[in-house]
Amino acid sequence: MLDEPTAGLDPVGKRDIMELVVRIKETTCPTVVMISHNMDEIATYCNKIAVLGRGRLLGVFDPRALFGTENPRVALLSVGTEEHKGDERSKAAHALLKEQPINFVGNMEARDVLTGDYDVVVSDGFSGNVLIKSVEGTAKMVMGQLKKAMFSSVKSKLGALMMKKSLKGLKSKMDYHAYGGAAFLGVKKIVVKTHGSSNEVSTKASVANIIRLHEHHIIEDITAGITAEVSANAESKSE
Repeated sequence: MLDEPTAGLDPVGKRDIMELVVRIKETTCPTVVMISHNMDEIATYCNKIAVLGRGRLLGVFDPRALFGTENPRVALLSVGTEEHKGDERSKAAHALLKEQPINFVGNMEARDVLTGDYDVVVSDGFSGNVLIKSVEGTAKMVMGQLKKAMFSSVKSKLGALMMKKSLKGLKSKMDYHAYGGAAFLGVKKIVVKTHGSSNEVSTKASVANIIRLHEHHIIEDITAGITAEVSANAESKSE
């Protein structure tokens, strides 16, 4: 099925077509090949994504393999949401990300990193490290001030006692140790980098991240895609 029927010019017809595709897949034909530029719909209706480049298959991927979401929203860390904002490196990165078969939603300001509007944030190592540690420090400070306020009077202590369960859940959610380390991509083995101050909680979460990456064959998928791209580039140059 090509992308013209789902281009969006006829919303009602588009909906009917997609409902028909779902019914066919569930009752008649277990395999439906869908070709589209709309990654939102590909992620919604497809179990696998095949990426093509220069007439060659670069790889077949599970969109949930790394990020646990069907179609992760990718943003570029910058000083403004406008495309022209940022230094030359950021502008070059923006241009490259726009060309990739991903759900790139544009630039993101640091203050919006915790809004939940983005699943993946792309940045250089220095800026990303500063952002992460700034967020961790802010969360730690907020929890410390909240604890101080709760024990500032008898009334606040009674209120804290009544909210104990909710406050405990908030503390767990804001504890960065619970999320473990992040994966290094571009290496031949699964590598998850954790904090130098990691405790038993973050170590456990990091091990869980490693297992998840292994189960989804993330290294094999990336290697296959890069190998195909390099081969295609070599052949095009030889011609």
